[in-house]
Amino acid sequence: MQLAKHQRRLMLELKNPPHPDNLHALYRDTEDPVERARWHALWLLATGHPIPQAANYSEHWVRTVVHRYN
Repeated sequence: MQLAKHQRRLMLELKNPPHPDNLHALYRDTEDPVERARWHALWLLATGHPIPQAANYSEHWVRTVVHRYN
């Protein structure tokens, strides 16, 4: 069975994810705008949002952030 082009990517998974409340606190407390965007994307993924909805960032960028986090 072949997957459609948009189904070929594997789901992203945070390895050993902290509690979403902790990610939210990191997101809210960080003053650096780039780091804040990274925590925001991780928090959204940890709360079950799909990649395209993770703060409207590009899928490539979100995948890069998750791979670095893991």
